[in-house]
Amino acid sequence: MPNYTPRSLDPTILFEQQHHLHGAVTQAQIKERFGHYYTVFWKADDRTGPVTVRFEYQQALSGLSKRVQEQVVDDIHRNNISKFQVTGAEYSKSGRVISWRVSVMRGKEELVSQQSALWN
Repeated sequence: MPNYTPRSLDPTILFEQQHHLHGAVTQAQIKERFGHYYTVFWKADDRTGPVTVRFEYQQALSGLSKRVQEQVVDDIHRNNISKFQVTGAEYSKSGRVISWRVSVMRGKEELVSQQSALWN
């Protein structure tokens, strides 16, 4: 099990760590919540029809394979938030996220995307 020791004295970072662990009592519950959490802030001028927020990522122990999480958003606002997490067994087995890419799609059309520096 990963060692859960806060590495920062910044109160905002400590709060976020405690927020994700809230309610975890046993070591198994803490292990299940350990991992990476991503919050994507995105805007939409055109709010018609559903869009798909696509989060692609590679993990340290998964070789060259890329994994995908998607969320379909029907109720689109001007300012939107989508949350993704890589935790639990997936994080324990394949390790930390080393690169990522997030995109907002309408059908097959990519509206906007952002990626980490290591994404290829």
